[in-house]
Amino acid sequence: MAIPLSLPLAFSADGAVIIAARGRAPGYVKGTISSAKSAIHLALLFDHYAEMAQSLSKVIVHIIFSTKDREPWLDQPVRSRMHAYIATICRELNAEAFRVGGVSDHLHILTTFPRTISQSSLVETVKKTSSWR
Repeated sequence: MAIPLSLPLAFSADGAVIIAARGRAPGYVKGTISSAKSAIHLALLFDHYAEMAQSLSKVIVHIIFSTKDREPWLDQPVRSRMHAYIATICRELNAEAFRVGGVSDHLHILTTFPRTISQSSLVETVKKTSSWR
């Protein structure tokens, strides 16, 4: 049986060829690979289909910070600069800041959680770099 080489192939444990068809349901072709040589050639042609898919992750985190003793330290001019600064910190940590906002006594951050650092490191870095001493 001739197998069209334009379609991606997979092989089951019993030697059946599985064809991932385009535009219709995947088909199964009964039969086996005739020789080791033909199996090697097929593997060379379709080796990029044997790679594992990349795992993706998108975790969105809502972080809330308050000022010390809930004092209203963040007046309007300071607040807008603080929001921009925290968005920059998130970007440097490879976290996408969707929203940074708040009022005079607390701050909200809605950001993605990067896969490269822990949750505690993300919160610690944002808090340390944005605190006033």
